[in-house]
Amino acid sequence: MMRAARVRPLRGILRKATKNLLYTTILLIITCGHSQAANPKPLLPIWPITNIGSAIDDDTLTMWRNKGDRCAGARNAYTPFPSKGTRKDMLPEAFPGASCDDGDQTLFNGLLCASGIEDGCVAVAQAQAESGRWYRSPHRKWLWSNFCFKAGTDQKSKDFRDLCANGFSPDMSLGVMLYAVKKKDANAYRRWLHWLDAEAANTKICSVQPDGTIGSDCQTIEWPRVCTHDLGYSEEPAPFKIFGKEGGRCALRPPDALDFAAVNDATHTAPPKRMAAWETESRVTLKAILSLPGVSEIPPLLLVSATDPVHFPLHLDATRVLLRMLINNPSLRTSNLPKLPKDTDLLSFFDPLAANGSDPISISAAAKVISARASWNPFYRLLAEGPTPTVRSMILESCPTAQDRDQDINKRSWLWEKEKTQFTKTNSMYWDCLFLGTLYNRMRVKQSVVSELLDTFLQYADRTDTILQLANRNLQNAEAALGLAQKTLDEANRAQKDALEYAGNAYAQQNQRITSELQSLRQQGANAAASITGVQNRIAQQESDFERILGTIQQPITKQVCPDRPPFDPVGDELCRNVTVMTSIANPAKDAARLALENLRSQHTLLTRTLVDIDKGITQAQSELAELDARHVKALADVSSKVFDLAIKQATADLVLQTRVTQGLRQAVATARESHARFLDYVSVWRPKNEGSDTH
Repeated sequence: MMRAARVRPLRGILRKATKNLLYTTILLIITCGHSQAANPKPLLPIWPITNIGSAIDDDTLTMWRNKGDRCAGARNAYTPFPSKGTRKDMLPEAFPGASCDDGDQTLFNGLLCASGIEDGCVAVAQAQAESGRWYRSPHRKWLWSNFCFKAGTDQKSKDFRDLCANGFSPDMSLGVMLYAVKKKDANAYRRWLHWLDAEAANTKICSVQPDGTIGSDCQTIEWPRVCTHDLGYSEEPAPFKIFGKEGGRCALRPPDALDFAAVNDATHTAPPKRMAAWETESRVTLKAILSLPGVSEIPPLLLVSATDPVHFPLHLDATRVLLRMLINNPSLRTSNLPKLPKDTDLLSFFDPLAANGSDPISISAAAKVISARASWNPFYRLLAEGPTPTVRSMILESCPTAQDRDQDINKRSWLWEKEKTQFTKTNSMYWDCLFLGTLYNRMRVKQSVVSELLDTFLQYADRTDTILQLANRNLQNAEAALGLAQKTLDEANRAQKDALEYAGNAYAQQNQRITSELQSLRQQGANAAASITGVQNRIAQQESDFERILGTIQQPITKQVCPDRPPFDPVGDELCRNVTVMTSIANPAKDAARLALENLRSQHTLLTRTLVDIDKGITQAQSELAELDARHVKALADVSSKVFDLAIKQATADLVLQTRVTQGLRQAVATARESHARFLDYVSVWRPKNEGSDTH
């Protein structure tokens, strides 16, 4: 039976182990939980930086800016903004922006904004309505209020379809996100999320007939979409089906949820209810896709980048990579060594690796996949390789020069989204070149900064490795102490159970068994004593009989007697005769009596020994019975005094404490492991193993 006293040595060992671990554990937990607000993430590059080309000159950038077209502004509505080349078939001349080709400008202006061109930032900001809704451009927002629903406007006309319906798209959303992260305009972004959340309640999905008409089986579901007039206004069905039905070209798609999640994290935004539900459902859908054979280990961002077509969808994937680079470094610039962490801040230096592809390795891997699929595109090469001399040459070779005539340039194209057959400098709106040239210059890092960054981060990796080893050792000790605490609690519970059981049925059963054995032994002793008395009487009688028996007796013996005669006397035996005489011999009765007496004496000795053994058994049984009674009294006293309850309570408290210590150390190990991996990740991104032949 487990005694309370046996719990105390284990408890002492547990407390000693806990004390040895507690200070280190608290230090690690405090370090791991260090506030990001108190230690903001520095502006670090998320691209290779060990092979930097020279800058693109300001004259070239200015020429591209000056040759880019702009949509004319509208008084008290919006200022002129970068756009594609002008068109002559857009609107009657009486309308502002009659020749403005601005269908995708929120995306393109978002890219301009991301590279640091303020005109693009202003254009994106002015494309948002008071309601929070975003439009394809400031001009398209103006048309929605002043043209689309004006008396006499035919909502089935080509003008309404081209200029009003499909007033935004999921692709344009990337431009908004680039702007929100670059300008840190979380308020505008949140207003948009709330508009999306409210509009999600109005989404309808319908079947589509073979001739393209909408079926009559429409149903309303909660699904976010970025515009209101899309279902039935498109010449082609949407590329993404919602539950197998047409939901319009403005319905968000599952991979978009990763982009929203990344920006939500970057802007510290909690999405509204419907948007949060959509993100959860989208992640389930993506998880199902990733569970297919061959893709289960591929991050979603990388999977999309590896499968999208190589024209504008791949350009959108590259924009997603740029967005995540912007999240990690909103300025996309590292001109000087940024503020780096102290040793005490190492474990909290970076945010945890995100499931939306915002960690350096996922970003770098996706950029490399995109670049490998369209290596002729300098935008993709810049994201994957950094601002190398080769990338600089590719940008200058791809873009128009000051000597090219405007009439030879198709300014209605964003060059970087073109497929290879159309990838010529004659398909450039100039703003695309300004975007990439400015981005290239921003991403350049000084050689002195490169060297110091690499040296510092390799030192950080050594330090985090040391922290990780220490955390692992402490975790092993904590796991052992936790096992000991569990064992102590188990033994305390078992001791109480044994005491309760002993005080009840066990004592009665054992008492009955020993009492029965004692009675049996006593009966055996009485029988043995009676047998000894009987044997003693028989011995006395046998001794008396033995004394009366004579030792010898007379017995007649008959012999044949013949007369003497010479040898070979032919006379026969007829002269011989029989003679009988009396002779003394040993009395056989005396010997038999002696043997019987010896047997009786042997029986007496054996019975005497048996009686001694029985007496010993009786003494032992009496002792066991007395001990049993004493244990019973002790068990009753322990149960009534709550000694086991106190032992269990203390053991439980020790287990809870040790569990918290162990959980804290497990988290410390996980954080140290992630931090160590992240420092190595950054170094591997900055200094790829298979760099090209370009030199710094």
